[in-house]
Parts: sequence; structure tokens; C-alpha cells
Amino acid sequence: MEISQSIQLAPSVNLSRHGRHKNPYYHRDYYRQNREKLLTYSRNYYGVKKIVESLTKENSLKNGVKKFSLTGTRNIASSNSHKEAFFLKEESIQTKGSNKKRTRREILEESVDKKLIRLATKLTKESKCQPIKKGWTYPNFEEWLGKKRLLELYQQWSIRGGRRIGRKFLAFLDMDIEQAKFPNWLKGQLRKKTLLLLNRIKVCYVETKRGFHIPILSDELLLNNTLYHIDSWKQVKRIIGSIQSKGKFVIGFDSPDKVLVVNEGKCFWQIKNQAELKEILAKFFLVVGSQEKMKEKVEKKRFSTNILALSKKEPSQYLPLAKFSIQAKILSKWKTCLTDFWKVSYLSQQGKKGYFLLNSYQKPNILPNLEIGGARSILLVQGDRHSFFGRIIA
Repeated sequence: MEISQSIQLAPSVNLSRHGRHKNPYYHRDYYRQNREKLLTYSRNYYGVKKIVESLTKENSLKNGVKKFSLTGTRNIASSNSHKEAFFLKEESIQTKGSNKKRTRREILEESVDKKLIRLATKLTKESKCQPIKKGWTYPNFEEWLGKKRLLELYQQWSIRGGRRIGRKFLAFLDMDIEQAKFPNWLKGQLRKKTLLLLNRIKVCYVETKRGFHIPILSDELLLNNTLYHIDSWKQVKRIIGSIQSKGKFVIGFDSPDKVLVVNEGKCFWQIKNQAELKEILAKFFLVVGSQEKMKEKVEKKRFSTNILALSKKEPSQYLPLAKFSIQAKILSKWKTCLTDFWKVSYLSQQGKKGYFLLNSYQKPNILPNLEIGGARSILLVQGDRHSFFGRIIA
């Protein structure tokens, strides 16, 4: 009896659904106990997954999917040697259509013929290509009609620049060689240099009636620039094309006078940024320049010439503004686009028509006194381009 009283039974454990997991450190203890098993399983799983992905890429079909079972794999946690490997058991192959690989033309058409890239255009009476729908410059614009349907309706279709294909931006190098102002020797020289460029980059291109369209994929968005050709002897710049990127478009292949030429190389000319494009084109005497920068340079030149012209003026030309009085009949008055400025036209006593500007904010009581049809003696101040109201004499 004394021995039986000295033995103490453990308290009963509640084996309900959630009773055994009430310990807050349950998951930590479980990980410590099964750490090696969990690590070996994760290494096996992710190692087999990588090799399955590589095999599926190599043996991928046009319209088929291969299924693999990951049964019977060995431990590849320490598979640094070729002896340790894993086994893949191929279960089934689902194929749709033929096993023929896609051509470059099909890849190019599939990547470009998308809702966010294609554009519906038509020729106007002035033989200019114009988009049919409004808002096509917006980033979320979509063209629901496919390439074949657009060709049936409008006999052409276009491709938008500056759009994303995967992680890269689409642009086009539009080269217009066949221009009426170019002599024949220059056209032949430009065509020869363009073919040398195409032979080097080895890319598919579109041959047009006036030149070439070269598709470009870049890591950074290209700017809309003008393409110049520099004569190596006379150092003369001639505009021969442009870079069509964001907010621009080119007419797609299979349109009239647009023939796709498929080379053995890639479908797109793949570059990193604008600097790489300029570096490659400079080797063929082609210079990329922005139209906005060219305009800024012209405006700076004009501004500098105006300053030089003013500096050469004599001091007598910097006299104060002239004031003169006229006897005028008020013909009309109306408000201009400038705030608080009115334009008043008059007929002078000599029979000549003119006008002056009146600031209604500084002189609010003058405008009612200038009645249409009435004659007034007015003092005006002559400026560089316009005459301004001074005061009413009588």
C-alpha cells in the first residue's frame, strides 16, 4: 500500500484536434528534430525542378506540353560529381498539330500582332498615312482587329513604337533613301551602307518603297530622333530617316510596298540604350540627333545674332518711347486673349486706319468714354510693334 501511494500518475493529456499544438514553440521544436530531413527534401525538390525546366526548354514542341514525374529521384544534395544523378520518368506527351518549329516570320508576326501594339491606319487623299481611331497615343489603347482583318478593310496595318515586348521596348529605324532631292550616286552609296549595316547586325527587316524599316528592341526607351548621313568628304549633313519610338508608328509588313525580308539572324535588333545605337551607326557615317535639340541650337543662334545687332546700334537709337496725339474716330473695340487688354481700332483724320491697346485694369474708366462712332483727341505711346493708350486730350 505504501508503494502504490508513492507513485504519482501524470495528468491526463487532452488529445483534441488542437490540444497537442498549444505549445507556442511547437514548430521550432519540430524543425530542430527534423532539420536534416527537411533540408534534404528541399534540395532534392529544387534540384529536380531546375533540371526538369532545362529539359522542357530543350525538348519543347510547338503546341505540346511534356509531363514528367519526379519519382525515383536520388539524393542530389551533394551531387557535385557526374556519378550522382536523378531519374526522370516521362509519363505522357500532349501534342497539338505538327512538331515543326516556328519560323522567324511567325515569331515576328506573333510578337508584333498584339492589341497594344498594332494600329489601324489608312491613306488620305494627300497620300499620307493617318490613324483611324483617336486616342492611339494613350498607353492603354488597344486595337481589337487583327492584322488579317485590318488588311482586308484598309489594305494596310501599322505598328506602334515605344511599346513593351516582354521587358524591352520596341522601336523602328526608318530609313528613307529613295528621295527625289538625292542624286543617283548618293542613293547607291546610302543603300550600300545600309546593306552593310544589315549584314553586320543580321536582323530581319522590312524593305519599303523608299528604304528600310529595321525593328529594334532596347533595354531603355529610345527617343524620337532624326537620322542624318554625313558626307565623309564635304562633311554635309542630310536627313535620311528617323527613329520611331513612343508616340510614333510605322506601316507594317504585308501592306502595299512593304516586304518582310527574313535573314538567318534574329527577328529584332537588340541593343541596350541610345548610346550603343549611336556608336554602331556612327561607324556607317550615320548620326542620330534630336529635332528639339536642333531647334534649340537655331534659336540660340538667332538670339545671339539679335544681341550682336543691338550692341552695334548707336546710343541715339536708345531714346525714350515716342508720344504722339491723333484726332481719331473710334471704329470698334474688343477684348484680346491677354488679360485686361482691349484692342481699339480707329480712323485717323487723314483717312488711315490703325489700332491701339488699352489696359482696362490700370484705366478702368477710359473704356466707357471711347464710344463707337465718336471722335476723340487721344495721346498714344508708340512701342516696338504696337501703340498703347496714354490719355484722352479732348
